[in-house]
Amino acid sequence: MTFGRKPLSATPGKRFLGRLRVRLPARVETLTRTRLVILLDVSGGGARVQFEGAPPAGEVLLRWAGNEAHGRICWQRGGLCGVAFDHRVRQEALLATARTNEASALPEDLDLTTAAARSWADGSIKFGFD
Repeated sequence: MTFGRKPLSATPGKRFLGRLRVRLPARVETLTRTRLVILLDVSGGGARVQFEGAPPAGEVLLRWAGNEAHGRICWQRGGLCGVAFDHRVRQEALLATARTNEASALPEDLDLTTAAARSWADGSIKFGFD
């Protein structure tokens, strides 16, 4: 019995919470590095992101559209990885994410290099040398 709390997964290895499909700029931060990524989907329990270069690893902080969640990288395949959140993301944050995605989703053909250049140019991110 769970007494009002649902487990994050009803079956080991299977996703319990539904995912919100998006395409938004995001950042994955570790103790030593900040990486620009594209958030592809998010739920209360985790997210899937697209990255370029070496994959992020270990404990991370995922920041997107005014939200943030601590978690850990739980899988990596090609240029994609999954983040399992330490605590559930609130429903209000997911609804706000859906609204942001409707207003400003990234184009399908936009790569991370272009997104990084735009973020640097408009001053919304610094790379440590500027």
